[in-house]
Amino acid sequence: MKISQVKFCSLLSYSPRGISPEAEQAKTYTYALKDGRSTSLKNPRFMPDYIADKLYGRIAVHPFNSFFKPNTVLVPIPGHAVLQKDSLWVPHQIASAIERKGLGKISPYLYRYQTIQQSYRSQHQRPTAQEQYNSIATRDKDLFEPEEILLIDDVITQGATILGCANLLRDIFPKSNIQAFAAVRVISDAINFEKFYKPCEGTVNLLANGGTRRLDN
Repeated sequence: MKISQVKFCSLLSYSPRGISPEAEQAKTYTYALKDGRSTSLKNPRFMPDYIADKLYGRIAVHPFNSFFKPNTVLVPIPGHAVLQKDSLWVPHQIASAIERKGLGKISPYLYRYQTIQQSYRSQHQRPTAQEQYNSIATRDKDLFEPEEILLIDDVITQGATILGCANLLRDIFPKSNIQAFAAVRVISDAINFEKFYKPCEGTVNLLANGGTRRLDN
């Protein structure tokens, strides 16, 4: 793979094993996002709009405001399955909401042509970055090469999908600056979970064994 490291940023966090009131609320919001639902809590919100509003309202003070530029091309990451008509595509919903705020322009360059296992199903059998790369393809590109590409995902665990997609984009856009935004990052160890709204940036790194590791700054 041509790219062994990708910079990423995320806005929110949740822990699947968290049991505190804050952790439970984070799970509720995250599941609503993944299911394409509005939250059932007080003042219900459609989650992609909630995320875009949070980005837009505080873009100047986020540690990763440089990720979102007027010329940024937003590329939603494909889901684990081949997309069917009327199927839910959450990263595309998020990218569309961000575009409506003027924080980039959406271009769905990537699509899944071979269904693979969902990353969260098994910690030890998650698809590798190479497997992600092998099951996703690129659509016909525009005539110009974007200066800035931002991959958009709903939830990041270790970032194999992001790394696979970044390498696909590198094949067709060798000079573009490719980074990623994930709305929510997974905090595997509940003791390290602090709060739902927790902006962060970091890197996704390719390991020698083909796996990936997410490092939060």
